[in-house]
Amino acid sequence: MTPAALRTMLADHGASMAKLHPQAGRLERVVAAVGSPCWSQPLPRPYRPMPPKQCFTNAARLVGRYPKLTYVEGFAVRESIGFPMHHAWAVDADRNVIDPTWNAPEDCAYWGVPFDRENWERWSVRPMSWSLFDSGRGMNVELIDTLSRLSAGNLTSCSGLRPPRPTAA
Repeated sequence: MTPAALRTMLADHGASMAKLHPQAGRLERVVAAVGSPCWSQPLPRPYRPMPPKQCFTNAARLVGRYPKLTYVEGFAVRESIGFPMHHAWAVDADRNVIDPTWNAPEDCAYWGVPFDRENWERWSVRPMSWSLFDSGRGMNVELIDTLSRLSAGNLTSCSGLRPPRPTAA
């Protein structure tokens, strides 16, 4: 499967879910609209496999250890599984995937939203523990709302993305 096919799958799934409830499938629709393709490859040296089922923590640790990498959150799919999974990984400057969590990442397609270090830190609820989109206590509606207001194609690494300022009571 190609990243473009994954994007189409996300958009279609999100649209189908929205027929059930307007908020359902919203994350898939937003990532499909403002995300971008990332290029799969085998895990290159010097990177090493990290614990399975901890993709958000693994990607954060990798980006913390290697400052030239960028944190990406979105969806990935392995053709043999057939459905996209919410996932996190890192990319290099050429958008090549550095995925220390999944085995054989070269057999996967990736589509996601890259977050520069500043915005990853600003939007992290619990650093190195949970996804930016899902805090473990529910979806990060403010981030998803912010991304949904951005135009597709105008986002390169969330460099202009800012969380809402707290309002005075």
